[in-house]
Amino acid sequence: MTAATRHPIGAQLRRGFLLAMLAALASCAAKPETVLEDTLRAVEDGHCDKFSERFPAATRAMMGAKLDRTCVQEAAKLAAEPDGQRIADVRILSHTVNGEVATVTAEVHHRSGVVNKPLIARLVKEDGVWRLEPAK
Repeated sequence: MTAATRHPIGAQLRRGFLLAMLAALASCAAKPETVLEDTLRAVEDGHCDKFSERFPAATRAMMGAKLDRTCVQEAAKLAAEPDGQRIADVRILSHTVNGEVATVTAEVHHRSGVVNKPLIARLVKEDGVWRLEPAK
C-alpha cells in the first residue's frame, strides 16, 4: 500500500499544490514588454548585471565588457540628471509576438513631464526567456 492509497486526500492536495506552483511560475514568465521596461529601469538604477542579462548569450559573448561599460556610462549620466529626468512610466504603445521574435514600441515618460520619442525594441526568445536584440 502506497502513501497515495493510504492518504488519497493528501496526495490530491500535493498534486493540486504542485499544479498551482507550476501555474504561478508560468504566469511569472516575463513578457517582451515587461523585459523592455525592466531593462530601462535597470540602467536607471545602475543595476548593470541585470542589464547585461537582458541580451542573448551570443551578444554577451561578442560584446562582453562593452555592455557593462555602456550601462555604467548611461547610469552615471542619469544619476547626474535632476530627479525630474527619472522614469515615471513606460507606456507600451504596441507589441507583436511572432513565434520566437517580438517587437515592442514604447514611450518613456519622465517625472518632469518630458516624453521621449517612441522606442522600438526587437526581442528574441532564448531558452524560454525574452532577450533584447541590440540595435543594428
